[in-house]
Amino acid sequence: MARIKAFLAFGIVIAFMYVCYVVGPPYFNNYQFQDDLKTEVRFLQNDGKSDDDIKARIIKKALDENLVITPQQIKITRFNKTITVDVNYTVHVDMPGYSTDLEFHPSANNTLAM
Repeated sequence: MARIKAFLAFGIVIAFMYVCYVVGPPYFNNYQFQDDLKTEVRFLQNDGKSDDDIKARIIKKALDENLVITPQQIKITRFNKTITVDVNYTVHVDMPGYSTDLEFHPSANNTLAM
């Protein structure tokens, strides 16, 4: 009986590690992309770039994190001296017997200090 419990516990640990291995990278990539997005928004507003230029730079940063994002998934809002960039994207994850879509909604804003 002790061997069966040990075997089941080992199986649960292995299954947990596998799920972390499959699901972890999309969350890590989103974290890195969120950080890049905040940095880009902080500097792009002061450059006077157009919305299309900002979207192109954000898409380039997303590709650096292995994320495929289209311009339609990026929403840029300018109000007074504040710029807000919202990105919505989905990552498909396949596991044996189960697949799911993970939705991410990174956002960044900056207020021009002039």
